[in-house]
Amino acid sequence: SDFVEALMEFGALVCKPKDPKCGNCCLKKSCKYLKSSKKIKTNVVRKIKIINYDIFCYINKRKQIALTKKNKVSFLKNFNLPTIKKMENNSKYNNWIFLKNYKNSVSNLKLNVNLYYRFSNKIPKSFNWFSIYNNKEFIPNFTKKIFNQVSTLF
Repeated sequence: SDFVEALMEFGALVCKPKDPKCGNCCLKKSCKYLKSSKKIKTNVVRKIKIINYDIFCYINKRKQIALTKKNKVSFLKNFNLPTIKKMENNSKYNNWIFLKNYKNSVSNLKLNVNLYYRFSNKIPKSFNWFSIYNNKEFIPNFTKKIFNQVSTLF
């Protein structure tokens, strides 16, 4: 599953049908598309969208994080994620501890993420506990980056 996700990211960032980044590609020596004369040409500039998110992670002492499939993040629908909200100006979140701000990119989206956490044994009913280190279920790279940030607490 990680291989499939890597191929999708490669297709979104490097091997795109319009404006491929052939010069940066590690496969250019054996690429049939690069050698082909039938390339798609476009003058349309793809607009990069910047989105700011606040992410809230319930974690427990057993090195687990609470995730839910009930989220409103369009590019990650139906995946297990922590609570994610669009960032509000000067928001203060009671009982949540700020962990880190970091940047992430997904396709044409540049994400500015504020990560918050709270140690808790109780979680909302729509959430389930997942191990931060040993997961048998598919976890998207977006969520893996959150796991990496949260793992610094242990």
